[in-house]
Amino acid sequence: MIIRRHIPPLTLSVLSLLLAVGGEKFSVMFRFERTSIAAGELWRLLTCHLMHLGWTHLLLNLTGLLLVWWIVGAAYSLRQWCWLIALIAPGIAGALYLFNPELSWYVGLSGLIYGMLASGLVGRFSHHPRESVIIGAVLAIKLLWEQQYGSITESFLTGPVVLDAHLYGALAGILSATVILFLRPNNTAVEQGD
Repeated sequence: MIIRRHIPPLTLSVLSLLLAVGGEKFSVMFRFERTSIAAGELWRLLTCHLMHLGWTHLLLNLTGLLLVWWIVGAAYSLRQWCWLIALIAPGIAGALYLFNPELSWYVGLSGLIYGMLASGLVGRFSHHPRESVIIGAVLAIKLLWEQQYGSITESFLTGPVVLDAHLYGALAGILSATVILFLRPNNTAVEQGD
């Protein structure tokens, strides 16, 4: 069934859109907020990725999500994608919490998108090595550029871009994909999925 195959991006998109309708009230309840996480509100490690700075930020992220899904969506089964997202999302937020003590709050799907792209490239490498290496090189160059020179999309948004979320997302994606592939009986991803 075609819709079942696209459950991960559809779920992320619908949840992000629904939470965006809630506006600032929902943002305060669900964003990464250091003091709230320290007080035990651990759901924020997941929900922060579904919150956005505004409609422009959300639409940019959803466009990126659809593009990444088009490129690597077939790299894993539905179950594997669910596990990957469940590993990558808190991995990014956990890294932000541990390694960016100056960061008091964070919202956005882009770190998870980077993680999905990186994990997808690992998963599709055995079927499409040349394309995976080329896209992986572009991803690495973009991450290095961001770390050195900053974001090219920040002028579109109403707040700063947390570029470390992109880096942590890509690293969490590679690590999570390695775990998923290691645990899979034949150690390969599913190019056609479930």
